[in-house]
Amino acid sequence: MQSHDSSSYYFLQALEKSKELSDTLLQMKSLNGVSTVFANLYQFDKAVAYAQQALFLSRIKKKQTA
Repeated sequence: MQSHDSSSYYFLQALEKSKELSDTLLQMKSLNGVSTVFANLYQFDKAVAYAQQALFLSRIKKKQTA
């Protein structure tokens, strides 16, 4: 459990920093990382919520580059 706690901590820290920097790619990676941590903890509702946020950002990013 300890490794999951530290993993989620660092992914959430990266998420906050990516928001400060307006780095959408890093936000998506951080959200996916947090999602994976929650999935490994069998907290699927939280995992899906973070994955959906990443998907939402990826769709926005795709529209911006199209």
